This record gives sequence, structure tokens and C-alpha cells, in this order.
Amino acid sequence: MTLESFLAMLDGVSGGGDQYSAKCPAHDDNRASLSIARRNDGGAIVNCHAGCTPEQITEAMGLTVHDLYNTTPEQDFKGGKQLVAIYDYIDPQGRKSQKIRYSDKSFTWRQPDGCGGWKYSRKGIIPTLYTAGRDELPEAVFLVEGEKDVNNLFIAGLFAVSPPDGAKSKWQPHYTETLKGKTVYIIQDNDAPGRAFARVAAKELRGHAQSVSILDLCGIWPGLPEHGDASDILNLLGIKEGAEAISKLAAKAQEYSPEASESDAHLPLLVKASDIPYEPPRWLIAPYIQRGKGTLVQADSGIGKTAFMCAIAAHVSTGKPILNIPIVTPGNVLILSVEDDLPILRGRIEASGGDLDKCHFMTNAAGLTFNNPEIEQAVKQIHAKMVIFDPFQAFLGAAVNMDKSNQTRPELAKLFEMSDRNDCSIVIIAHMGKFSAGNSAVNRSLGSVDIPAAMRSVIQIIKNPENEFERVAIHIKCSNAPKGQSIAYSIGDRGGVQWNGFSPLTEEDLTIITKRKEKGVPYENEPLVKVFNQMITDKPGGGFWAYEEVKSIGMKVLGFPPFSTTSDLKAKLNGSLARELQERDGLIVTCGHKQHGIRGIRIEQYEHPQGYQTSMSVENDGDAKS
Repeated sequence: MTLESFLAMLDGVSGGGDQYSAKCPAHDDNRASLSIARRNDGGAIVNCHAGCTPEQITEAMGLTVHDLYNTTPEQDFKGGKQLVAIYDYIDPQGRKSQKIRYSDKSFTWRQPDGCGGWKYSRKGIIPTLYTAGRDELPEAVFLVEGEKDVNNLFIAGLFAVSPPDGAKSKWQPHYTETLKGKTVYIIQDNDAPGRAFARVAAKELRGHAQSVSILDLCGIWPGLPEHGDASDILNLLGIKEGAEAISKLAAKAQEYSPEASESDAHLPLLVKASDIPYEPPRWLIAPYIQRGKGTLVQADSGIGKTAFMCAIAAHVSTGKPILNIPIVTPGNVLILSVEDDLPILRGRIEASGGDLDKCHFMTNAAGLTFNNPEIEQAVKQIHAKMVIFDPFQAFLGAAVNMDKSNQTRPELAKLFEMSDRNDCSIVIIAHMGKFSAGNSAVNRSLGSVDIPAAMRSVIQIIKNPENEFERVAIHIKCSNAPKGQSIAYSIGDRGGVQWNGFSPLTEEDLTIITKRKEKGVPYENEPLVKVFNQMITDKPGGGFWAYEEVKSIGMKVLGFPPFSTTSDLKAKLNGSLARELQERDGLIVTCGHKQHGIRGIRIEQYEHPQGYQTSMSVENDGDAKS
């Protein structure tokens, strides 16, 4: 089938010459994500940037992949393998041969048998570099490792060649002759064989080509997966943006020099602060969630952190403000969860008033890691403004130990680079570990302390200590703005969230609540609380007490001394107890005071304690009056 006949079967065709775009027939395409180019034989090269394969595209059109070639239709099955691609090669003597790719990704070669048919053998074939779309090479040529990359780059408007066996190819003198006098950009695959092949090709071409440069695609995509190639860049960024990114990388590439260190491109550079342009934070929801950065939402199991994020997703999808907090950039949301079934998540979003057409899930998320290319492809496809991962540890990958910072930090860095490229927010839901002395609220999430350190924002969710049916989201870290107010909410039917207003609870309150919970002793039962309140009752307004005097009063109230040593007393007060005394009973207790040469404590009272008797008078009828 000719290219023209193939185009006539498609919708939304635009373009001209040898390059076109159209709506892909294999999926619901509203963006003309199918690129088509003219094959050497006059047929069609196709590439769907939503991920549809040539087999799926042709099947949706009632065709087979053989119809993409402008040759006599043929059925070619070998041992259950179906032919899926034919690559034409011409040797230095002008003889034609073909490389055949099958559905199991295996290859074979064939050549004319002299009787109008084919002989399946590579013997005698001396293939040259594979090209697409034209007979003569332009002045600038990309050297890649496979025919697929050649075809895809041609669709993108970039001319490329490839040796017949990719990185396994033994360099031949006629390859050098073909590229003589050209400006050659070698695109190395992101693996050891790819880098080795690039060096060999560069050494062979140096002195024969006009110039030779090696391109590292990690300069475009730092998170490029192992074995990543030019086609991955085009699929990630799209034809136009991908071609521009590769062209820019080529424009700034230095000419290959065998004396140069392989790591030269990654050497640190010294720059002035004045040379770095200032970039203000890009907010999704200020100051809680920033675009291009990571936000951690942490809580104990069963608290309601997933319901909270489903409600946030609902607001991002509709643009409706949360209380009086605006959604700066509303839009599509991508959710990856391995803890809740998708119907449950859909119900929570719907119950919170979300736009279900703008909230998207990735199925089989359990098989993905933070930096799988499929995730960025999905982000680009829907132009996501927020990506939610639930929970953190499910997306690290089996080879990454979440307790080791040197393993978690690089994975998060790649993830946030992806979010920056796509101007979207990353929100990761995490379980919390047990509280330990000296452990701040920010560092409560499971795993290395580098995890919250890598985040620009951390939100912790707790039960309201005064209302077991209410949850409070406390903003405990914000690197690029003052922290936001705490938000109170309740979870209703189907997991929908009702916003109850702003809460006065702070990070300091959170520490107190956590310590009190871990200690297992109610505030009113704390020995020092009982002693201090009795002291202020006996001496309204406060005053000075020697340490030994405090111990003596404690023996009378409790039956035992409330502290063993002065250091013990200071340790108790330097924790959260001093703040609790101030907030709950209006008592400011400080140590280290001296009166008449005796050291002790001072208690100041700015509000009468609640629940303690301060005076008593007796009426004539015997009733007590306080």
C-alpha cells in the first residue's frame, strides 16, 4: 500500500511531503498523536505517541502490518512468529536485501533468490547503514543503534542511519565511507554496550567525517531508563518537542576527542549566583503543594490520609477552593495506588465532588516504580497537574532500600526532575514510624530521614484529640514559603471529605500530642501537673519555691517525690510538659531561679487553672460556695 492510500484511511490528517500526523485509529485520540512518514518503498512508517503498536494501528484499520509496505502482500509466519517489520538494505554493489523483524522481537535476513522469490539467508549479504525516506544523506546525520530509531527520527524531521546489528555491529570501512565529510552526531543508548559502540564509531569516523560528537540523552532526560534510546525521548516529549530537544543537545555538543575524559560532560562548573535566574515557587495549592517539587502526606494507618488526598484531587479537578484556599492551577490528576481498589478511590473522589473525567488511574500500579517511563508518558498524555503515589514504599522498587539515603535520594531526584519538566506536582502518601525521643514530626515517616528532607512540603494528619471523628492536617514543613494553617476535616459516606475549617493545632501541639500518646499517661494524671496546680492554689498568682520545697509538697500530694534530681525536673519541663502547663492551666514554670542563696523554680499564673478550687466560703445554711 502506498503512503497516499494509507493516509486516505485516516482521520484528521495534516502535514505534507514525506511527514504527516493524524488521529490514531487504535485509541480514542483527540490530539492527532499518530505520526506517519514515507517509507523507502513508498509505503508508510507509523509511530503512535500514546503507545499503540503498528500491529494495533493496522488491526484497527482492518489491515495488517504488511500493508504498511508498498510491496506485494505476503503472509510470513515462522514457528508461530508473525512478521511485523521489514527493513530494506542496499549493499555497496547496489544489491537489495531485507532484515525481517518478528513479533517475538527476533530477526532474520532474506535476499532475492533470482527467481522472483526470496532466499532466507544472510550469507553473502554485505549491508550498509540503514536509512529512511531518501537516497542521499544530508550534511548532518544522526548515528543510532536500530532501524526503529532511524524511522522515528525521520518522522520527527531528523535524518539518521544505523548499522545492521545495533551496538553489536562490527564497524566496517564502507560505513566510514558513507559518512565521510558529514557532521555526525552519535546518539548512544543508555547502557554499557551503547556507550562502547559510540566510542568505537567516533574513533573510526574521526578524521574522515566533517565533525563527530557523542550525544548523551541523559542531558535531556536525567531519568532515562537503562537501555533508553532516541525513540524513548520522542515518546516521552512528543515528536516536535523531542526533535527540538535532540537538536538542541546536538547544537551544544562538543566534538569528540579520544583524549577527553568520558566524565567531562558531568564535571562540576563554577558559576556566580548572579548568573542563576531566580524562579519563584510555582504553586498548585499555596503554600501546601508546589509544582515541580515533592509533597509528603504522612499519618498513622487508618487515619484517613488517602481520603484526604482524594478530596484534594477532587478540588484540583474542579478548581473549587478548599475553604478560602484557591487552586492555583486546576487540571487533570493521575493517581497510582496499590492500597485501595480503584472503585473505592473513584467513590471517594466522587463523594468529595470531583470531576471523574479529570481524575485518572494507572492500572497494575503494583508493577511500577517512581521512574518508570510509562508514568511520564501518562503525565504528558493527560497534561497532569498532580500525581499521587500511595504508598511511598510500593514505588521504590525491589532493589532500593528505603532506609538508605544514598539509595532513596537519587530515585526521588529523578522523580522531581520529571515533575519539573512537566510542571506538575508530586504528592506521596507515607506511613509513619514510631515516635522516639528527639525525633521531630517531620522525620516521622518510615524510611531514611532523606525522604522528608527531599520534600519541599510535609503534611501530617492526626485525629483531633478533642474530637475523635475529626481529622486535622498540620503543615509541618514548607521550604519555600511560611507554613499554611492547619485544616480540620471529617470523613463521611463513601469516604467523602467535609472541610470543617481551620484548626488552631500547630506542629508543637503535634509533638505534645504524640509524646503524650506514646507515654500513655493523661495530662491531668501527670505527677508534676498535680503538684504545680496545688502549689498555685495554695499561693495564687505564683511565686518562688525551692527545689526541696517542691519535693516536700509533692510527697504530701502524691505520696512520693515528683522528681529525683534537679536535672530530672529540668528534663521533664524541657520536654513538652512546660508547654502543656502553659496552654492548659495558664502556668509558666521556669527553673534555675535563686532567692536568698537558695535555688528553685518560679511559677507565674496568667489565668486561673480550670477545675481547681481557689477559695471556699460557707453560707449559713451550710451550702458550699466557691
